[in-house]
Amino acid sequence: MHLSLDGLARALLTVLCAHTFLHGKVFGESFAYHRQWLSPDGREWALEFSADLGGSEKKQRLEGIDLVSLDEHGRITDFRVLARPPNAVSALKDEMMRKVPPRIAAMKLKQAARSMFGK
Repeated sequence: MHLSLDGLARALLTVLCAHTFLHGKVFGESFAYHRQWLSPDGREWALEFSADLGGSEKKQRLEGIDLVSLDEHGRITDFRVLARPPNAVSALKDEMMRKVPPRIAAMKLKQAARSMFGK
């Protein structure tokens, strides 16, 4: 049996992992939003953020912008994260790769159980 996660499930999982990181797992209390821009119709957002990665010996400052687009019903149609510098982005990617694959496997297992047992 082969089960794949659809785009929405993968996106939700990634956002959940990122949320976990934002609240202590990677960034600790250092994550903060700063400036924001909203289009006149409220459907386009730009949110500036920063956070510290790593321990005291290898601390790296991550800076970035979340770009969010909404459809007429308020649902997200596009979500992009632009971040810098490259070494901090690489450190974040490494940490995400340690956390996301096990959660994808667990989600696939749960999906398989539902298809087999109807729950």
